[in-house]
Amino acid sequence: MKRLAGLCLLLLAGTAHAQPTDLKSRLSVMPDDVRSWAWRQAGCNHWREEMPGDSERARRIKEAMNDLRCYDLSRDSEMLRRRYVNRANILDLLANANELKAD
Repeated sequence: MKRLAGLCLLLLAGTAHAQPTDLKSRLSVMPDDVRSWAWRQAGCNHWREEMPGDSERARRIKEAMNDLRCYDLSRDSEMLRRRYVNRANILDLLANANELKAD
């Protein structure tokens, strides 16, 4: 019994260690629509953090956010939640959307 418990702990530790941390690795196992949404979300997260120093910079930020369709992300993520309701890895990605970075 102790042997089995030890083996289970080793397997769990190996699984936790194997979890990819960078966005590209995490998305490599995701469906195309989820990958597309996640890259948009990461881009929108980036542009939301930008400070417009002048009107030209503000225009470029707004243009980038429009190109990425940042204002549609909530609706799109809800659609993905319904589509992939039984896929824990996708639901986890959606739940942590504001943490996505394209670095």
